[in-house]
Amino acid sequence: MTDQRGQAAQLIILVVALSLIGCTGHARVISTFGEWRDGGGTPRDHAHEGVDVWGQLDDPVLAAADGRVWDLRVLPGRGSCGKFVELRHDLTIDGEPATARTKYCHLSEYLVSADQEVKRGEVIGYIGRTGWMAQPIQPIGLEHVHWEVRLYGRLLDPVPYTVGCFDPKRIYPTHGLVLTWPVRC
Repeated sequence: MTDQRGQAAQLIILVVALSLIGCTGHARVISTFGEWRDGGGTPRDHAHEGVDVWGQLDDPVLAAADGRVWDLRVLPGRGSCGKFVELRHDLTIDGEPATARTKYCHLSEYLVSADQEVKRGEVIGYIGRTGWMAQPIQPIGLEHVHWEVRLYGRLLDPVPYTVGCFDPKRIYPTHGLVLTWPVRC
């Protein structure tokens, strides 16, 4: 009887999680900015500081814009994003210099080193299951990269600044905050 209840609970968790999946510009966002729910669909006690973009375990994670590796490390424990890479992007907004940062969490490994320059669309790591990923543990198949954006030190929802999937044939603007999805789509 207990096994049946456990299986039923897992099925309910999977159905709730799948109902949260939205498809935006050919990338699947499974948890939006500001909203944060646990694996059972219950709202959490504080805001989600980024978006969770679905991918399969060990899928490549792509730089959303040209930049330089600002930070990379592993943060263990509850509330952490595990193994992550943070990029710094120097831009010009309204003729003035500005700095943005993008952060990519829950990686299985990273392929960049400190202070390395990266180009938009370059593989910087792989989707993993490190850090704290909405407890109870999400069903297998909902692996993702947690993706944050800061501009002038303030957290922003990356979705309004995202122009779609990376296309190596396209020329992207170098002024303002113009991002592509951190996964291939």
